[in-house]
Amino acid sequence: MLSQELAPLVAPCCERHGAHLLEVVVRGKHNRPVVEVFVDSVEGVTSDLCTAISRDVGKVLNALEGFAATYTLVVSSPGIERSLMYPWQYQKHVGRTLLVKSPEGELQGTLRAVGQETITLASANGEQEIAFAVIESAIVKAPW
Repeated sequence: MLSQELAPLVAPCCERHGAHLLEVVVRGKHNRPVVEVFVDSVEGVTSDLCTAISRDVGKVLNALEGFAATYTLVVSSPGIERSLMYPWQYQKHVGRTLLVKSPEGELQGTLRAVGQETITLASANGEQEIAFAVIESAIVKAPW
């Protein structure tokens, strides 16, 4: 089964626990696939949240006709290396450093504000507003 086929089945499991499905990745061998479910929430992702979602997703996978009898399921946060995908994700990163790519190039700066349609980044060149519509990727830079 393909990732895009599983996503609509997995999303309600995430929503029941107050989380948003970011991505489903299916990799590995057909008879023993690895299903990775990446989730995020406004409150953050905890091990308890991942466990609860994993239980629900496991029930869905076990009920699927034709899905592998043996699989590995991993539910986790997207991690710091993944780009922010939705405007609501930016709000919890105010004060952190972002690397934002847009058609104009790359800009690294501190996220100062999140509006309805833009973010404000502060860098050595001052503050700059960037529209969500032009952001190709936005990655939180680790402080270390």
